[in-house]
Amino acid sequence: MTRVLISLLKGSNNSKIALLNWGYSLRELSHLCETDELKKEFNLEKGHAFSRFSLIEKGITKGNIKITSLVDSSYPDNLKNIYDPPFLLYVRGNLDSLKKDLVSVVGTRKPSLRGLHESFKLGMDLGRGNIGVVSGLALGIDSASHKGNLVTGGESVAVLGSGVDTIYPKSNKALAGDLLQSNGAIISEFPLGESPLKFNFPKRNRVIAGLSNSLIIVQAPTKSGSLITGDFALNNGRSVYVHSVGVNDKKFLGSDKYYKDGAKKIDSALPLLMDFNRELYIPEFDSSQFSSQEIIKLELDGAIIKYKGCYFRL
Repeated sequence: MTRVLISLLKGSNNSKIALLNWGYSLRELSHLCETDELKKEFNLEKGHAFSRFSLIEKGITKGNIKITSLVDSSYPDNLKNIYDPPFLLYVRGNLDSLKKDLVSVVGTRKPSLRGLHESFKLGMDLGRGNIGVVSGLALGIDSASHKGNLVTGGESVAVLGSGVDTIYPKSNKALAGDLLQSNGAIISEFPLGESPLKFNFPKRNRVIAGLSNSLIIVQAPTKSGSLITGDFALNNGRSVYVHSVGVNDKKFLGSDKYYKDGAKKIDSALPLLMDFNRELYIPEFDSSQFSSQEIIKLELDGAIIKYKGCYFRL
């Protein structure tokens, strides 16, 4: 729990790691926090940090929440190698999923119907290749890609701009539960009890970009937070793709700009699967045995999906 307390202090990651490596107990650390030298180094507000720590400690135990810090072997290597990685992550669910093959998928909360369809399809096909989706659990593109990934067994990772005990938006609580039941993870660098504050989301976006080696922007308008995620990805040497569904569309000029600036355009998960040396197998569905009304019902029930003129089982 010393790692949790240190994470609440202000200061650089190097300073926090040094403080952790000194091996102080919580009591010793409490006394050290009274010294002028540490107060200056960490800009300490001891009372506030320790009062938060007490509540967080109880929440971690009660909620079966895991923690991993920069000095732990369980901390994901991809994230460790970005500029200014989080000192500590709170994790609900499968901690090991953070080290598996992952692709980040982001986009607007208000996509077109086709954008939702393509996001779902991306997540589904990545899952078929045993690749998890990293996204932000937001409405729109995020939710669709998570859902598609879960359908085909992907271990999806949701990165929050709040504490992991605060699902945002609330309407996605059921999706969050499905994600955890499917051996995925919900993670955050923000402590338990932290609300989804506006200025948390750019920090959250760097984690989405950092957890994988590739990022797909599906549909993004000019002021979309997805573009911040794309910038983080580029600045940290990640491959950035734009989906064709967001290109040459006046509603999604952010995607269009990325494409014109040199991002690779894709219309399926195939290039990503090839990067991981995976094959794309999709069981085709013989629609000739069903009436048009039966086909519509199967689509609405989520049993099949239509893609490029063909129907496929989910």
